[in-house]
Amino acid sequence: MPRKPSDIVQYKLRIRESLRRKIEKAAEKNRTSANQEMVSRLEASFDQEELRSIRDATRNIKEWLMTAERAIERIGIMLLDAGSLARVEQLTADERAALNAGIAAILKHAPTFEGDAPRKEESPPKK
Repeated sequence: MPRKPSDIVQYKLRIRESLRRKIEKAAEKNRTSANQEMVSRLEASFDQEELRSIRDATRNIKEWLMTAERAIERIGIMLLDAGSLARVEQLTADERAALNAGIAAILKHAPTFEGDAPRKEESPPKK
């Protein structure tokens, strides 16, 4: 019968004596067993891996947003200038992609004015 993810299993492990001593000292300090100390530290290492992955994704999103912000800023400046539509072609590929994504997001949430119901005004919170 296959094991369940919640099953507790015994796992034999070979480690250096110096590491075993560190584990024992840490377990004493944390008032726990050596086994629990090792399990806690292993679980924490996987949590750190997940956090690194989240940080990397966040960094990528921030970079994309900065590119979009620069593109929007440049377009705003271009639109103020005469003949600005010709200057949109000066955008980099990343800036164009960010601009297109931003415009698509705005259009997705904007009313089309072709039979759309008017936006409801928010009522003040009840006291």
